[in-house]
Amino acid sequence: MGRLSGEQSLFDDLPLEANGGVTGLKKAEGKNLEEDDVYEELKELVGPEAADRLVERYLGSNLYLPKRIYIKRKYKKIREEFKNGASYREIGFKYGYSERYVRVIVHGKGRKNG
Repeated sequence: MGRLSGEQSLFDDLPLEANGGVTGLKKAEGKNLEEDDVYEELKELVGPEAADRLVERYLGSNLYLPKRIYIKRKYKKIREEFKNGASYREIGFKYGYSERYVRVIVHGKGRKNG
């Protein structure tokens, strides 16, 4: 299901962890979260209207959100920040990466980087 032109994704502004995952939803330590707890956290993260829309659309489904999507977006953002004058050090500090790894992301050497 694609987005309409100009429509913003519910997930466009979610905060990203340095490893590419999404922050916000708490992870249960060794136990499953109750369904109500997940819904409450989802409401806090994206707002009640967006949470309701997600529930209505994906009710009864298992929803898989691959990290790869977020990593590609994050790497693109890192390249843009570098292009706009941010230093390797500043970017590394912001995202929790070493300066060397930021260079790999910016210049595309060594690893596949989205």
